[in-house]
Amino acid sequence: MRVVEGGTQQLRATFVDDNGDALLPTEFGSGPLVTVLTTDADVVYEGNAYPVSGEEGVWECDVSVPVMGLVDEITTK
Repeated sequence: MRVVEGGTQQLRATFVDDNGDALLPTEFGSGPLVTVLTTDADVVYEGNAYPVSGEEGVWECDVSVPVMGLVDEITTK
């Protein structure tokens, strides 16, 4: 993933349980927690993913990266 400071990137991932079944939203629960950290373990973003309509087990999250005065490229895996 590559995001410019002050920008937003939409992440999409498929989540399955230990049996390989799609993770589905519960009636009153929240989605998977998405946390973006710096290499020093400072939290840059934290929020819950939301289910993609019509695609069982697929969740999305809009990650916003604040302006932090970065001067180097950050690479994520």
